[in-house]
Amino acid sequence: MSKSFMPLLVYDQPLTEVSVIRQEVGALALVSGWRTSLALSFDYVLMLVTLAAFHLHPSFWLWLPSALIVGSRQHALAVMMHEAAHGNLCRSRRLNDWLGQYLCASPLIIASLRHYRARHRLHHTKLNSVQDPDWYLKATDSEWRYPTSNIDLLLRLARVAAGGGVAYLVRAQLLTKSKRKSGVHFPAGMVTYLSLACVLITALHAWTTIALLWLVPLVTIMPLCERVRSVAEHFGLKHTCDLNATRSVRASWFSLFFFAPHHVNYHLEHHLYPMVPFYNLPRLALLLDGVPEYKKSAHRTDGYVFSRGGRSLWRDLTRLPGA
Repeated sequence: MSKSFMPLLVYDQPLTEVSVIRQEVGALALVSGWRTSLALSFDYVLMLVTLAAFHLHPSFWLWLPSALIVGSRQHALAVMMHEAAHGNLCRSRRLNDWLGQYLCASPLIIASLRHYRARHRLHHTKLNSVQDPDWYLKATDSEWRYPTSNIDLLLRLARVAAGGGVAYLVRAQLLTKSKRKSGVHFPAGMVTYLSLACVLITALHAWTTIALLWLVPLVTIMPLCERVRSVAEHFGLKHTCDLNATRSVRASWFSLFFFAPHHVNYHLEHHLYPMVPFYNLPRLALLLDGVPEYKKSAHRTDGYVFSRGGRSLWRDLTRLPGA
């Protein structure tokens, strides 16, 4: 699969200084299957150990931290599905799509990687416009309008954590603002996948564990993590050029574990060079720091709630532009 190493721009202003680093970006765009394997293994081992511990020793006090861990890793699988949509999991397109569908999308009860890829492609090429399905869906919902007050922001997040975020995630899977109306693609292997999952859960007598520690986090913790990440990526910004239409966040490992697994916090860098896989985004950020235009205009936030540098995501979302 051929890749262009020029930045993917959707606004009018060309970034000539950024373009000159395309040769260096070419090296960063090389896909490594073993790096993907390590990332997915970490997520799955952490989830399986947590599920097994709760299954063997069920209690409310164990359920709460376990739900947080499982919900965070469900969010991590969604991020890896996003990587698969860009073909960044492995060099083989067929294996990339299989991993993205059955190890990332299907466990989250997401119907189709192919459907998500079609929608996400428009998000990149028509960023923050009515032709961008993600933006179109959110722009018609008052829950996504910023800035807002501290109390209102807290209430919004509380509604998501209480299950209110599921409606958006379902709508996002069903909506593809494209000229072709293909409907929802349901992979043929999904029936086999779901059947095997049900047989395994039944054999292990684990339906209660799955209900409490997979389905409950899937409609509470995971949507909350996804909402914080999604808001961080494109809201509370100026939207006048490519460098301030997307945000990158530098944060503590604890915040990244929940809100930005697998370096998805480097979202501005990702939008400029979506062909660079997640494990090379920190190196790409360092490379772009040497570009004067990028260093001057890029919107980078230090922290999700608290910030040592003075500008956190929370501050961006609760203060008027320019305040």
